[in-house]
Amino acid sequence: GGNTKYLANNKLQSVKQTFFWADSNNKNITELVDFTASFLNPDHLGKMIAHYIVINETHKVMMVLRPYQYFATEAIIHQVKNSNDNAYIWHTTGSGKTLTSFKASQILMELPEVYKVVFVVDRKDLDYQTMNEFNAFKKDSVDVTDNTQSLIKQLTDNTKLVLTTIQKLNNAVSQKNKSNIESLRDKKIVFIFDECHRSQFGDTHDRITKFFEKSQLIGFTGTPIFAENASKNDYGKRTTKDLFGNCLHKYVITDAIHDQNVLRFGIEYVGKYKNTSKTFIDIEVEDIDKQEVYDSKKRINKIVDYIIAYHNQKTFDRDYSALLAVSSIDNVIQYYDLFQEKKEAGEHDLRIATIFTYGVNEDSDEAQDFLPADEVDFDILVEPETQYQSNHSRDKLERYIGHYNAMYGT
Repeated sequence: GGNTKYLANNKLQSVKQTFFWADSNNKNITELVDFTASFLNPDHLGKMIAHYIVINETHKVMMVLRPYQYFATEAIIHQVKNSNDNAYIWHTTGSGKTLTSFKASQILMELPEVYKVVFVVDRKDLDYQTMNEFNAFKKDSVDVTDNTQSLIKQLTDNTKLVLTTIQKLNNAVSQKNKSNIESLRDKKIVFIFDECHRSQFGDTHDRITKFFEKSQLIGFTGTPIFAENASKNDYGKRTTKDLFGNCLHKYVITDAIHDQNVLRFGIEYVGKYKNTSKTFIDIEVEDIDKQEVYDSKKRINKIVDYIIAYHNQKTFDRDYSALLAVSSIDNVIQYYDLFQEKKEAGEHDLRIATIFTYGVNEDSDEAQDFLPADEVDFDILVEPETQYQSNHSRDKLERYIGHYNAMYGT
């Protein structure tokens, strides 16, 4: 009994869809006797069957939550029932946060003390993506809010689960609109924020919490902000804990690798700072901060040269594709333009493509309900003192998409 697992009993069930049960600290319970005591006791088994099995409407199969999803959901429910304090869940990317947040939302909206549950994403494309995923878990469980007025309607009618973007929520509590939702000030509304590290460090957080006086905020993130990696804005260096309180449950990258839910990393260090290989890169940039290093044209040029030189070796003669992750949209533009420049000069024949959201977290006309530009209150934008170069980045993105369409005939 040293490899006891559980599964959702579907047709053609693969052994890959069987899971170890674990405790709340993600330690697997593999022995049959221990598994029986923990998983098969009547209280827990009844709860799993009643609440933690989901029918995927798209694929018509049953999905059973994994232990870390179960413990995170239970922790959220306990927090909402017994406290008004905010909190967050730290679950690594690729671990199924959407299913966890859906199940938490579904259970919370049935609690008598909860008036509504509002699930908040930080980009419009995620609005539709999340709606489709939620509705795959339960048909017609949520409808997207097309604009601020449709959000206000859902906030004030009998809709129990609302899905919206942070920009539309921000507009709903603005001076222009907040009289329409004044009756909600003293209601217990639970806000669940997807990827809470991205859009919650400016004015928006304060506006939401000040207007919804009895609100409770639950954040999900795969990459929480700690003091050592916090960026400074008008509010200083604010961490995930500063905004959301205590972490209710953790399932970090090492847990996911151990469970084989994500692939292991093979890490190589290239360059001046930790060079264990005999590569031709030697970045001689000293006595400047990290961002200046990242933005150094000399460094970017050498990285592009390295990728061109070693791409075939690293991708097994192009059997695989490759991703390059950088620190900002400005960096994306620099890298892309340099790759294109070198391609036009005949230095490589790699197929290069990029995608990004222009103007990080900017309020679009659609989010603003087509307010004239001179009426836009830029104090309400999510990130204070962000350089909104949307025209520049939008033009670049359109040009890059043109390159992609020409390359693939789309």
